Amino acid sequence: MRIGDRTVKFWFVLLALVVTFTIKGCSIANIAPNLNPQPSVAAIPTPKLPDWIDQISPTGEAATTAQIRIRFKEPLIPLENLERSEPQDLLKKFELVPPLPGQFRFLTPRMVGFQGDQAIPKATRVQVTLKAGLADLKQHRLDQDFSWTFNTEPIKLTDLPGTPAAGTPDGDAPKPLDIKPVLKFTSNVELDPASLKDHVQLIPGNDKNSVGVTVALEKSEERSPDRDPDDKSPAEQFDPSARDWIYTITPQQDLAKATRYRLQVSPGLAPAKGNLPSESMFASQVETYAPLAFQKLTRYGQPDAGGTPGRFANGGAQLEFNNNL
Repeated sequence: MRIGDRTVKFWFVLLALVVTFTIKGCSIANIAPNLNPQPSVAAIPTPKLPDWIDQISPTGEAATTAQIRIRFKEPLIPLENLERSEPQDLLKKFELVPPLPGQFRFLTPRMVGFQGDQAIPKATRVQVTLKAGLADLKQHRLDQDFSWTFNTEPIKLTDLPGTPAAGTPDGDAPKPLDIKPVLKFTSNVELDPASLKDHVQLIPGNDKNSVGVTVALEKSEERSPDRDPDDKSPAEQFDPSARDWIYTITPQQDLAKATRYRLQVSPGLAPAKGNLPSESMFASQVETYAPLAFQKLTRYGQPDAGGTPGRFANGGAQLEFNNNL
């Protein structure tokens, strides 16, 4: 009985260890970050079309909802095959990089289009390839791959602190910052957190050493508190990029008073879902408030040709300071 008890105990312990490691393995799998970024795509100039291809679209910069279509001068399939199951062998001759969710389909016997499950992300360059061997019913054939690229709207950062807001006269200088500010800017796309951390700098004066900052995505307040975060409209589900993303920048230390800082986001900033990093520098200047100091004495309500408008013969006295009181 003792040997049997030991055997049962051994198998019980072994089973418990297996269950423990299985659960732990599942936990690790669930929290592992997404390490599968979209492949980069080099730009290809719009090529000359073969004689038997009528039109390709889109080219250049396209909307996120643009449909990828190729129109041929002659049918690729007989008309009676259009309503049947898709001829997969032919559709395998059409390829996208990066591989967007969706599938190529025959829209007409002479037109193939990509039916996307979602809109194309912003800041994305897409390469469309028609593979060698693709032919129509008149035996026109591609001897080699035919490719072109297009891209959606690139990364744009707006409303950087220190820059005049929309509609504000250029002469109105921005107000001085507190020494513990929370700076904000707006992006037209969701940004990759690691890339954002590497490309944002807050540099004081002519100093080469930047101040450490924490950059975070501001929580959206557009939704009602009693609305389910996963309850999105069909438009939001199809095109998640149809919104702005607001980010906050918080210095990790108090800023120096009466100091001008340069806020800059260097080129190479990567989007969270696209494959097209930023190519330009985004920058602005901000300045912290100086210690409170009296500047001058001025007067208001001084007499003019019509007499004295106020109750003081020489006008009322007014004290001016460098900061608001």
